[in-house]
Amino acid sequence: MVEISVIPKSMRRRQWIEQIAPGIFLFILPFTHTTPLRLLCLALSLIVLVASIALNAKRRAAFVAPSPPFLAAVAFWFLVSIVACFSSIEPSYSWGEFRNEVVYPLVAFSVFYWLTDDAGAWRTWRAILLASFCGVSVLAIASYLQDREWLRSSFVGDRNAYSTYVALMFPLLMLTCTRAASSRWRLAAGAALILALVSGGLTLNRNLWFALGAETFVFAILFLVRADKGIRISRRSVLLVGLVIAVFAASFVLVNRERNLALTNDARQAQLNFSNDPRLEIWAYAGQYIRQRPMSGYGYGRGILRNDFRTHFNDPLKWHGHNVVVDYALEAGVPGALAIIVLFAAFYGRSIRLYRSDGRNETRDWQFGACGLAMLVGITIKMMTDDILIRENSLLFWSIFGMMWGLASHRFEGLHEPRLQDA
Repeated sequence: MVEISVIPKSMRRRQWIEQIAPGIFLFILPFTHTTPLRLLCLALSLIVLVASIALNAKRRAAFVAPSPPFLAAVAFWFLVSIVACFSSIEPSYSWGEFRNEVVYPLVAFSVFYWLTDDAGAWRTWRAILLASFCGVSVLAIASYLQDREWLRSSFVGDRNAYSTYVALMFPLLMLTCTRAASSRWRLAAGAALILALVSGGLTLNRNLWFALGAETFVFAILFLVRADKGIRISRRSVLLVGLVIAVFAASFVLVNRERNLALTNDARQAQLNFSNDPRLEIWAYAGQYIRQRPMSGYGYGRGILRNDFRTHFNDPLKWHGHNVVVDYALEAGVPGALAIIVLFAAFYGRSIRLYRSDGRNETRDWQFGACGLAMLVGITIKMMTDDILIRENSLLFWSIFGMMWGLASHRFEGLHEPRLQDA
């Protein structure tokens, strides 16, 4: 089917102008050393959003807010984080982390939720994210082949940051393979999936493979269950899922072998024994601090006790709780741990409702629910062993959900023609 559009040229020009700053923001997110430009683009995007709302009465009238349970969860998380800043043992650090990990992600979510009001905006963001991912993954592979190790000084994030980035993008790439009507988009997304497996494997982060495996399984099951209600299952889609699972299994074996070869015999034996996992010692040490201030915590920011942790373990890498719930308990006590659990429960709940929604057949909004659930499962697995949804990855996480939920929620009658097929 061919998409029919009767959007006036002046309106298309205004939409294009609105998308410049957010587009640059999305493209540079995975590249390191771009923080000033990233924040500038985010600020400009917010200005564009405010101006668009102020000048466009139809957009104001047609706005559909996120569901009340989700907004309540966000408000609870926001307030608990603020209280943790006021009671912090290091206020300047906590307020800085609050700005980076709460304020900026909420701004990113708002920008993409509001501005993704039709299929054209969605296709623009999708193209930018795909191009950015291909660029940074090729750069990561080239850097690794040149130096034979993962360098933190390059324009690619460290092993944990990059592996988290791959886990965030993987469901979106699978969504593009199944949702896009154009064979060129499916081919590009399929190539990006292969790049994700290769570049992700070079990080030697084994938890990534559990996350990717879970994401692939969840997305495939959810897609196959509801595909008959939205679009027909094509042989290419089934073949793609099988290919991803096969490559995933082979990559996991190779990564596990490479990592084991890099370890000494003593270290290898220690890793085989779960009781020797260093995280158990970290969590036990964190528990001592949590018991001392169970209701207030020590202040917002996962590194609020970084000096104590590094001194105790005599290891610069062991500077926080290595689990998102543990870190929030250290930062804001039991209310903090409860707040982050409630927040993610709200993400799961909203994604489940979106997946179960009927909607119009041509919009296939349930696929956004499947993508969101797959992404949440993968990130949950990653966060069980490390608190890694921070900085650029946190911004990407909130931005993707903003654009998916925005497209599913906005139905502007008279402003845009309904799309018949996603290109």
